[in-house]
Amino acid sequence: MSSVVFPIHAEDLTPELLTAVLAATQSVVPYLLGLAVDAGVLLQFTDVDNSRHFLPLSYQVRAVQANIIDLQETLANDERLYAYILQILDVAQELLDTVERRLLTYYTVDEFFDLVDEKLSACEDAAVEDFLRAYKRKTENLVLVNTRAGESPVVYRVSKHIVNRAALAFVVSLMVAAFVAVLLEYRREKSTSV
Repeated sequence: MSSVVFPIHAEDLTPELLTAVLAATQSVVPYLLGLAVDAGVLLQFTDVDNSRHFLPLSYQVRAVQANIIDLQETLANDERLYAYILQILDVAQELLDTVERRLLTYYTVDEFFDLVDEKLSACEDAAVEDFLRAYKRKTENLVLVNTRAGESPVVYRVSKHIVNRAALAFVVSLMVAAFVAVLLEYRREKSTSV
């Protein structure tokens, strides 16, 4: 059995390469069909989960076509994600520009929420609309966390009598300690002189 082996590395899998391999294998098919001997073309996939797959030619063609379709779908999904991220960045940049323009004025959070609501009503894409709703909810939660609990906070005064009594107790205890130290020193000197 004679065969032709095409080694393909996993990092080299691109739609262009797979299309070229598919074209090469399809050009070999008529030649192989004319042969009476058992000959084939093998695609050898290396570095794919540390294994090698040897397939008959018809399965190799299908495998290459499936890989091309998978890569095209991945590319299309990445393009959609990229377009979504660009839309989000545009909306976020518009919000940032508005806040920066009104930074020196008295711009309240409620006015900012009104701006987000305007963007929500003008939004046509459901994904961007969901992003704006989540952004508004996140900002509301941030405002609630950083806002004081009551409208009029109460400050309780500490009585000066407590401070005076504490100072007096400290002075008295200091005097008692000094008196006890003098008595102990006197007793020690008296006991050493005897």
